[in-house]
Amino acid sequence: PILRVKELRALGVTLHLALNSRRQPIPDVPAVYLIAPTPSNIERVCEDCKNQLYGSMWLNFTSSLPRVQLEALAEGIAASGSTSRIARIFDMYAAFVSLE
Repeated sequence: PILRVKELRALGVTLHLALNSRRQPIPDVPAVYLIAPTPSNIERVCEDCKNQLYGSMWLNFTSSLPRVQLEALAEGIAASGSTSRIARIFDMYAAFVSLE
């Protein structure tokens, strides 16, 4: 792993969960997502918006978000009425393996 749990805690991360795990709503807490831009992940984020799991959402994609996926994300979030929950959307370009 890039960061150990102890290091995450020192940075203020109190909880980390897999995207596909069952999660309970924590409406007062901001959520930071680090996900691949796949159709299933986009659907899950839209579902999280619909279910109002978090107060705000910071979406970080491991590679460039294709236009088709961006449109699906926008449509899903708009349909859920949760556009105000999306704080930021970033392409992180982190889908690589370092040789050193």
